[in-house]
Amino acid sequence: MVVFRGGLYKVWQKFNGLGIGKPKLSIKRMQKRWGSLSGKGIVTLNADLIRAPKECIDYVVTHELCHLKYYDHSPEFYKLLDSVIPGWEKIKHKLELSMV
Repeated sequence: MVVFRGGLYKVWQKFNGLGIGKPKLSIKRMQKRWGSLSGKGIVTLNADLIRAPKECIDYVVTHELCHLKYYDHSPEFYKLLDSVIPGWEKIKHKLELSMV
């Protein structure tokens, strides 16, 4: 849990100026997702992420925080994701390979 909270705090620094509230964090096992954002602004991370490299955890947190601004996967969402974590595609691929 400390790893996830630290990751959220670190990544949140990049979102601080966007005028969106800092979300609460929840950890639970999920079958098909690495993370999600609820309509109430709660970021839920898959407990299995604890086995992933740190940069992969940060990628998932970043992805979910981008949903605070753009709830869908629109071009604007990906533009924000790319501006916060350039090269995220490689990190996502690393996550998928490391968690098989």
